[in-house]
Formats: sequence, structure tokens, C-alpha cells
Amino acid sequence: VNAVEDDKFYYENSNGVRFTKEEYDFIGEFYFDGYQDYITMEKYLGLKERDVMSREIKKVDLVENPIQTLSYDEVIYQSASKKLVMSYACDSKTCDLSLSATWLTVANVRSYDLIGAYSPTKNALEFVDANMIYSGKSFSPKEKNLTSYGIAATFELPSTDAKYKFFMDFTAPVGTKVYGSYQHAKKSISLANSRKYTFASSGYGGVFRFDTSVSSYYDAMGGVVATLK
Repeated sequence: VNAVEDDKFYYENSNGVRFTKEEYDFIGEFYFDGYQDYITMEKYLGLKERDVMSREIKKVDLVENPIQTLSYDEVIYQSASKKLVMSYACDSKTCDLSLSATWLTVANVRSYDLIGAYSPTKNALEFVDANMIYSGKSFSPKEKNLTSYGIAATFELPSTDAKYKFFMDFTAPVGTKVYGSYQHAKKSISLANSRKYTFASSGYGGVFRFDTSVSSYYDAMGGVVATLK
């Protein structure tokens, strides 16, 4: 840990972001422990401006098969390949959310994967940021898809044996029902064909309703859903 001499601050990352101990712990729980090193000044100041780091964190987790339920609105699931988590922290009106997908193994197919969210409430979801992390570096999405009911980011998986982490940050009003999904291309697909979907709760993971011509290309991993409170 890069401990900072100033008593007020606990840690400073390579982007010049300085955290108090409380902020450092919040980021570790809201995203994952180690994400403190990747936070940009712009993202940190956004969290500070909205006073997100003083809020209670709630989570909805999915990996594939339920094995345990904890007492604080967090459901843990187990899979051999990947884990999906939706964390959110609300004030009286607005919630900040982070949808994350973590690979537990190395992906066999490297093509165009999608991470996204859907809400039946029009214009409820506001995209903030998305990134892919592997081998100690952070990468932006290939493209974004922002609509009235759904938001998503497309990532091209690199040719590496590293395990990937994907994040999409967004906001929504308290009381909004939100579905989150990560879809992995199990067969190689073009960027143009990866766009052949609409947003719907009847789709894969409650988010991605693919055209029948491409639906077999994606793994149909289950999604997470929460009514924000």
C-alpha cells in the first residue's frame, strides 16, 4: 500500500488521486480491492461531488448456481468461469451503480463481449463509464449503446491468457427496477453482428434480446436484478 504521509489521506494512486481510509475501503467494497489503483481523478471527483462514498453499499451477485444467501441483500452464486455483481449506493433520490463481470478462468474465445443494463422505466439509466481491466491496465470499450431503456458497452477481448474484469458505472433514481447482464461470445462474431440486439427483460440476462441470427453466438449467462432502495 502506498501510504501517504499526510494524516488526512491514506493512499495515493498513480493518477494523483488521494483517498482517506474510509474512501479507500468504500472503493474496495463497491468495485473490488485493488480498483483503487485504477480510479481516475475525473471518476473520483464525480463520486465525491455526488457524495457516493458516504452511502451504504448494497449488492446483487450472480455467477450461475446459488450456494449461499447473506443477511444484507447480497446473494452469492458459484460458477467455474465468471462472476457477475451489481453494487449500488443510494441517497434519498439517486443511486450510483457498478455492474461488474469477473472471469475466474481464461476465456477460450476472444471476440466481442457485452455488458449492459435494462430498466422498464424510460430514461432512468444514465451511463457514466465502462472499462476492461487485465494485466494491470484499464481499457475503454470498443463502443457504447445508450438508449431510452438500456445501456451497454462492447469490448473486444484481447489475445492474452489474463483473466478479465469488466465494469459499467451508471446512475438511476431510487425505486427503479434494474436488470444487469454480461454476455460472452462463445463463437467468433463480427462487431456489426454483435450489435444485433434490443434491450428487454425477456432477453439474455434480462437485458439483451438478440436477433435469432446471432443468439447462438452468446452464452446466455443469467443476469442480476434489483429494485433500488
